[in-house]
Amino acid sequence: MINKKVRAFFVVFFAMIVISTGAHSDESNPKNSLKDRILLGFNSSNIISQKKSVEETFLGEMNFNGLGLVSLESTNFPNDLWNNSNEKVLSEKLNAMPKLSLASTNKIFKRLLLVDAKPPLNSIGEKNMGYLFLLSRIDQLIKLGAIDEAEEILRYIKEPSIEFMKRKIEVASLNGRLSKTCELANKYPNFRGMLKFKIICLVRKNDWQAAVLAFSAGSSLKQFNETEKQLLLNFLDPDITLDYPLKITINDLSPTNFYLIYGNKELTLPDEIPNKYAYAFSRLGLSPEVRVKYMEQLASNYVINSNALFNLYRSVPYDDKKESYDAKKTVLELDQSFESESEQKILEALIKATRFFHKKFLLTQLSDEYIDELKSFYFSNDKKLNDLAVALLSLSDEV
Repeated sequence: MINKKVRAFFVVFFAMIVISTGAHSDESNPKNSLKDRILLGFNSSNIISQKKSVEETFLGEMNFNGLGLVSLESTNFPNDLWNNSNEKVLSEKLNAMPKLSLASTNKIFKRLLLVDAKPPLNSIGEKNMGYLFLLSRIDQLIKLGAIDEAEEILRYIKEPSIEFMKRKIEVASLNGRLSKTCELANKYPNFRGMLKFKIICLVRKNDWQAAVLAFSAGSSLKQFNETEKQLLLNFLDPDITLDYPLKITINDLSPTNFYLIYGNKELTLPDEIPNKYAYAFSRLGLSPEVRVKYMEQLASNYVINSNALFNLYRSVPYDDKKESYDAKKTVLELDQSFESESEQKILEALIKATRFFHKKFLLTQLSDEYIDELKSFYFSNDKKLNDLAVALLSLSDEV
């Protein structure tokens, strides 16, 4: 039996570790809001008297329905945001949510989807009970084009059910980060869409023979419709020329089918495409024109922050024949003007930038990007510069 002094030492040492860990936690970090057990139950008198030992109480399986990336304390949402509602009702409301007509409402809606709050009440006897609301939130994040955020939430599901695996495949197909999802795919049966994804993974591994065999087996078992068969054939051999029975538009593509056709067939793109595909086109590997166009769409809908867009403007190659060059030139001139001490030069560059981004419906993003610089001219002696700075600042939520 351990003597009392040794026991006291371990109790105090363990308590110091727990207290130290809590003191350095960051409540805005989602990892710190996902504790799945209570580590310690004691008070100082217990340690001194040594009448009670340290206890460890397990809370059981974590209910992920309220899982999010933004702490509730950092928002203006009430503490009982979800926990008095039924998960089925909330899920149905989200699934029936129409496209928001005002872009500014996307910002609030996205934050609402990401908040980490107490989970709603379980719907007893429902399929996917305890996950319905989270699944609907992930679907809405994907629809919004917030692919990185959806991926981050899915990372917390260590052993995903088939429903979560379907979302993982959608996200991986859109952001191109397939490696870990491909590793997971081997553990799952061939549910609807899984075999297509496994073929993609085999091609990524250069195992073409296995990919062709999987395609042949899937075709024999009628796991693909005619359009999917043609997309897979074209993916396996891009030189094959096929006539699609129906005209395929990007709005009709699932994320996996989008991945199959992307880069192999030229898509006829409308002026505005779904945000989830705008996200895919805004990523590296495409022409600056395409990336800028779809990054602007995401920024105008408040899916990404202004800094990501303006950094892209700054990084695109010089080409005075391209429209993206005009944006780059405007932004760099404004950056350089703020580094000077001439308020006249700043005013000229700011007027030019205001006119340019007004045409793009990105004035709010301009204000958010240069909010600190604009604040410094709030009390400028130059009335025109002062008025313009105040007008732009009024567009920002931070002021």
